Amino acid sequence: MVYNGDALKQSFVRSTVSSKLALADAALAREFNKVAGSYVDIVTTGGQIDVLGAHFELLGLKRSKTLLDDALATSSTAVSRKLAPVQRFAALGVANVGRFKDVLSGRRTSLDTFAVALAVTVSLMFVCVLLASGLLALEREENTFSRLARGLVPGGRLLAGKVVLAAGCAFVVTLVMLLGISAFVSLDYGRVALWIVALAASALAFGTLGVAIGSLAREVRAASLLALMLALPLAFLALVPSGGVSPLLYDVIRVISAAFPFKPALDAVNAAINDTSPSLPLALAHLGALILVFGAAARAGLRRFA
Repeated sequence: MVYNGDALKQSFVRSTVSSKLALADAALAREFNKVAGSYVDIVTTGGQIDVLGAHFELLGLKRSKTLLDDALATSSTAVSRKLAPVQRFAALGVANVGRFKDVLSGRRTSLDTFAVALAVTVSLMFVCVLLASGLLALEREENTFSRLARGLVPGGRLLAGKVVLAAGCAFVVTLVMLLGISAFVSLDYGRVALWIVALAASALAFGTLGVAIGSLAREVRAASLLALMLALPLAFLALVPSGGVSPLLYDVIRVISAAFPFKPALDAVNAAINDTSPSLPLALAHLGALILVFGAAARAGLRRFA
């Protein structure tokens, strides 16, 4: 194609052409899936198939298994031994019939719903980390924490209280935010219970990271600055795609992202909203391990700088 006009018009035309081609590709893929799905039905249950003008009658997996079962019931031992692997193969095919069409369509997450999960996770991180670190740093700045810890309330219980308070506030904010977004983006309300679990676990992990940061800073301004300096790069690293950098650098990024809550929290929220991989239990286990690690780091930090 030859483009005329200024650079802005050329860019507009290129983007328009690319958009139309993408829509055509998507329409073609849908038609292909329909045709392939009809063939899957025929292979499963049997029927007639037309290929280049020729007609074929297919028996189908289900009817084949039924005939094999009847034949094996009345055949000799030697014949049964030879046909047993064929019967197991047919049984395996019938048992996995429901997965055939899933292989054709795959499982994709739309950009809109992923953006929802990302926005909720970023909001959750900032509210939790800033609030938890600020609460602890404020009490340390005013020597309130040390006086309370010397009293009847153990230091660990005080830290847990800060984590729960920050996590609870962030949980309410992000849950309301998610419900509000659902008015504009189609979300599955049947997964609300999973939303709550993912948000709660992520909030606790971010709150524990916040108190760990607050244990290192002696004043609120330093804690807030440290939280921002840590949170923004973590969000950026978690969004780096596997093909965007070299394999070695990507492995380093994966290790760094796994050491902090943002990436597993994003995985948990995304899995709860969109039912994507990695699975929600795996992401929750990861968050649980980080809660223990940063909780221990916060206790150690307070003892060191007491």
